[in-house]
Formats: sequence, structure tokens, C-alpha cells
Amino acid sequence: MYKKIFLLIIFLLLSASSVIATSSASFFNPMGTGTSASSTFDEMFTRVLSWLFPISIIVAVLMIIIGAYYLILSGGDPQKAATGRKVITYALIGVTIVAISKGIVSILRTVFPANSDPLMVIPNVIDWIFGFLIVVVTGTLILSGYLFMISIGNPEGITKARRWLVYSLVGLAIAVVSRGLVAVVLMIIEP
Repeated sequence: MYKKIFLLIIFLLLSASSVIATSSASFFNPMGTGTSASSTFDEMFTRVLSWLFPISIIVAVLMIIIGAYYLILSGGDPQKAATGRKVITYALIGVTIVAISKGIVSILRTVFPANSDPLMVIPNVIDWIFGFLIVVVTGTLILSGYLFMISIGNPEGITKARRWLVYSLVGLAIAVVSRGLVAVVLMIIEP
């Protein structure tokens, strides 16, 4: 089965390369040419991301089709069905990572602005880390409240909920104190 798929892919690649070699095809350079060429790493990275998303969508659709092929032809074999589910899951995870990569890049551009003084970047990084810690602490507080609600009459569940509440409050205290210490140190360093 794998040999047939492999041979089919090789055949398609060879036939596509022969068609390209015999025709006068011209390819578009995604990095730009002449005056539109990428002159900085940031421009090049942006162009690569803009090309990566459509390619990842095409590859993901193909992988989902292959995963569905495994599921349909599993014939009750749990190993083949599991392989099909894994292929589909990994394809969706890959597309999700590529989709959120633009958001991550924009956050990194906000935190680390281009051509900025390193002393000006440190407060941005600290603010983002502090914001992330506050989000995590809020999530753990909500989790401890949920655990309190579902553990009515269960002493072990209440103990677990109290433990999460204590961890949340300790985390909040550490985040606030560390943010305060950083502010004091920055006031001392800056003239």
C-alpha cells in the first residue's frame, strides 16, 4: 500500500518536472526582485509567512484527505483507524500553528520594536510577562472556585480546591512583588 502511494507521488513529481522543463515557465520570487526585494530580515520574514499560510492550507487539506482515506479503508483495523485520526489531528494542529504565527509575530513586534534601545525593551517585556502572569493567576482562581463548587461534601475535593486557591494567591503576590521590585530597580538605573 505504501509502495503504491510512494510510486504515485514519484510519478507525479517526475511528470510535473518534465512539464516544467519543457515549457517556458516563469516563477515569481516571493522575496521580491530589484527594488521590491526584501532588504531586512523583518520584510523577508513577513513575506515568508504570507506564502507559508496558503501552502500550509493546501498541505493540510491533502493530509486530511489521506487521513480520511486511512479511516475509510481501515476495515475495522484499530491501528489503521488510529493512524488516520493521528494524521488528521496533526494536520489540524499544523494549520493552527501556522494560523496563529502571524499573531505571535505581531505580539513580538510590539514587545521588541525595531531599532529600539535595549533599556526601552525591558519594560515592554516585563509588562507582557506581568500581564501573562495575571491571566494565569485569574485562570487558577477560576479553577479553584470551580473545584470548590463541584466538591460539595467531598473533603478531598475541598482540600484540592484550597490548595489551588493558595497557589493562586501566592502566585499573585509573587507577580505583584516582582513587578514592584523591577519598577524600583528601573527607577534606580534610569537617570
